[in-house]
Amino acid sequence: MYRNQLRSRSAPTLTFSLAALAIACLTGCGGEASRNPGVEVYPTKVKVTYKGGPIEGALVSLNSTEAQRSASGVTDAEGFAVLTTFDYGDGAIPGAHEVKISKDVMETVREANPDDPMSAAVVRPKHLLPQRYGAFKTSGLTASVTPGENQLDFELKD
Repeated sequence: MYRNQLRSRSAPTLTFSLAALAIACLTGCGGEASRNPGVEVYPTKVKVTYKGGPIEGALVSLNSTEAQRSASGVTDAEGFAVLTTFDYGDGAIPGAHEVKISKDVMETVREANPDDPMSAAVVRPKHLLPQRYGAFKTSGLTASVTPGENQLDFELKD
């Protein structure tokens, strides 16, 4: 019984872990040695809306088309994300960027069999935004970051 309860609680944990891993991979998780002090970044705030309203909990990633750097952030209840490249909230490097935006949750496809201790629940990601926005190559979204403060707005459509 306890094992099945643990499995049913692990789907939200898995979702959070995947989002944290994605942010760590995009922004880097090393110490001072991983930072590039020669790269300028500028404060960048993003607003994401879908079907006329703000989207909370979406992962927003900007990938520079000119440099090997990405910036990312997660939207709040008002749909705003503050982007991070090196240090939390520092922004994005200037220039042209490809953009991807995703919000996924894990849904249970099949419950674990309580009578079989070797049984496991089957879960898969459920896309809460149109899937095409979740990849740089298919999103069709671009942005330009300039020196100074930046505000980028993205209205997603079906």
